[in-house]
Amino acid sequence: MTAEVFKISLVALVSVSIVLILKNYKSEYAFLFSLAVSLCLITVITAQIFPTLKALADIYKKSSGNGYGFSVILKAVAISYLAEFSGDTCRDFGQTALAGKVELAGKCAILVLSIPLITSILQTAIGFMDL
Repeated sequence: MTAEVFKISLVALVSVSIVLILKNYKSEYAFLFSLAVSLCLITVITAQIFPTLKALADIYKKSSGNGYGFSVILKAVAISYLAEFSGDTCRDFGQTALAGKVELAGKCAILVLSIPLITSILQTAIGFMDL
């Protein structure tokens, strides 16, 4: 994974240089190029992380019976990374207000996703108080 980080960093630095050059001549191509490189890098990163996450999910399922809590955590992390990536992309092209809305939508999605888990935890706590 360490070698991949260096490769990703190198691709990102070269891409930034190309984007800066393209912005002077064809700004619409700069946006598309930046978006394409970003999506490629996310694909590479996801491919590297996915086997580890799958192994963690299997361990969690074996230890606790169901993987609901772990799946909520993974989904929340995925939502936060996606919202941050989208917000940063919007910010890169001067759309600060839109970036804020994307990040707010991500936070709201995480809240909605976690409500069943919070409810379950609260019901368990109330059950312990009734003992």
